[in-house]
Amino acid sequence: MATVEDGADVTVGYAHVNGKRSVYLNIAKSADASTWEVVQNLKASLPRFQSQLPEDVKLSYEFDQSTYVINAVKSLISEGVMGAS
Repeated sequence: MATVEDGADVTVGYAHVNGKRSVYLNIAKSADASTWEVVQNLKASLPRFQSQLPEDVKLSYEFDQSTYVINAVKSLISEGVMGAS
């Protein structure tokens, strides 16, 4: 027949923030969205999100991949300007 197990408590991934086990929520943008705008809107929304949480739950912004994207675009523009000169 089958073996049925409760898998709800099986940890498949988690993060540590300052040495404490934490919940990690990945935010991904759609293909037609601006990386910079998504990050700025998310950062601006964090206080509103935090206000909805219990006092013992702390929301923090820990990783920002947009810096790599923005730096790559800046490099591309710089190289394009130098190449056009």
